[in-house]
Amino acid sequence: AMKDIRASVDGFFKQLDEVSLYYLGASSTKQPALYAIRDKNNALAQAIHEYQQLKIKHESVPHRFIRDWMGEEGGFEVGDEFEIVTRAGEAYEVNISSHGTKIPLSDKGMGSIQAMLLLFRLACIIHKTKKNSAYRPIVIIEEPELNLHPALQSRLADLFLYVHREHGVEFIIETHSEYAIRKTQALVKRNEYEVGPNDNPFTVIYFDK
Repeated sequence: AMKDIRASVDGFFKQLDEVSLYYLGASSTKQPALYAIRDKNNALAQAIHEYQQLKIKHESVPHRFIRDWMGEEGGFEVGDEFEIVTRAGEAYEVNISSHGTKIPLSDKGMGSIQAMLLLFRLACIIHKTKKNSAYRPIVIIEEPELNLHPALQSRLADLFLYVHREHGVEFIIETHSEYAIRKTQALVKRNEYEVGPNDNPFTVIYFDK
């Protein structure tokens, strides 16, 4: 019996070693035009820096992921494309192209900034899953709906389902958005997740006041 317990405990810690936990906290501060690398208190600056440090190539899976989900067709309506420009090795400038016009990300609305923060973070995680097939991240996200229009809050459910199914990422989402929760219900119905042998990827836990 002791041998079985030891094997069970060893197996548990082996699985724990293979899991990477990410906590993505809520962030709704006004952003500057330049994102300083040394600004550890700016979540967007750090997300952009990590993206650059990973040397993610143009037209790679993570780059296409951001471009697709920032778009107007089923995405977060930020723009068509983005570019990151390094300034003096100290900061980054992010520009968004939309309908032939290029403007700084900082000039976009807070909803667009919030969406790009989430997409940069997820793109880095996706990049790591492509590098290591045994990599099994669990991402905890606090209030991803901040500053998002209700219609775009609903798309959060589409986004999380896509990343889960395509890249094996598990999510724990803390949200106040009824729009996002209702969209998960619609996705369950549309995809018949509640019908066996399908597995329902969604679990909703409600907390009283």
